[in-house]
Amino acid sequence: MKIRNIFVIPFFLCFFACTDNSPTVLSSDNVANTVDNKITHHGVADQILVFRYEITNKTTTLLNNAVVQLAAPVTQSPRHAIVTLDVNVKHTLSKDSLGNQTIVISFDKFAPLLTKIVTVRARISRLKKHLKKEANLQLFLSENKFVPHSHPELMIVAAKVRGKSDLETVSNSYQWVIGHMNYAGYVPNDHGALYALRMGKGDCTEYMYLLASLLRSNGIATRLVAGYVYDSNQLANAADYHNWVEVLLDGKWQVVDSQKQQLYGDASDYIAMRYLDSKQGLIQESQRFSASKLLTVKMY
Repeated sequence: MKIRNIFVIPFFLCFFACTDNSPTVLSSDNVANTVDNKITHHGVADQILVFRYEITNKTTTLLNNAVVQLAAPVTQSPRHAIVTLDVNVKHTLSKDSLGNQTIVISFDKFAPLLTKIVTVRARISRLKKHLKKEANLQLFLSENKFVPHSHPELMIVAAKVRGKSDLETVSNSYQWVIGHMNYAGYVPNDHGALYALRMGKGDCTEYMYLLASLLRSNGIATRLVAGYVYDSNQLANAADYHNWVEVLLDGKWQVVDSQKQQLYGDASDYIAMRYLDSKQGLIQESQRFSASKLLTVKMY
């Protein structure tokens, strides 16, 4: 998964404001205790994810009306629903039509050379039944610069993997991508499906784009997803951020991940943070977080 926002990232879209509030800094011990705390919801053990961020003004300039945006887990995926979302500073919460959530934190004044700690705690409940499909699926059959599925080179491969049913086409596409791609470790930039096809290498992002292109070329609704793969309570690690696709089969969105070789199954450890086809944007390009100019954000 690309981590494109470790350094200063200009922030252009802000329509929210809240009062600056000095955060309560949680120690490592406190965070560990929070993660280890088991809570149940309707008799089922919930999963706790904790996210920690350092927000720093490394300049000697007082910053006015500074804004930071942080991605939170989606409101509801086919496998999970958010029960509670706690943030240790005042904030507003923005949502889009796909369920993407963005924590918006505004600072009236951000002092020179100051670091503030923000901690987000998400309590997630696992769903017993998968959600049904959305009424409008055109978005998940569309093209973009990373998924140009009508390109002749991609259509040739899509024809080769086309099966007698959607299920067979998905399985063929999944296996073809596994056989074609070599995992290159973390790659800092998005290259897209054509690069993955031509070069036969990339990280999880290129696996996602290539697989999505083959599936959409065959008329199978496919969602681009970013998030984490955790099977227990966890203090989230930036290096674990991952990409995969969700494919619509028999009215259910199923996880298909050629890079980690996950085909259907339970997949309850796949926690969606972002549906990347969102038209509203929010922090779509940076995906995890963004900040006003001169502020740096680091997840740790």
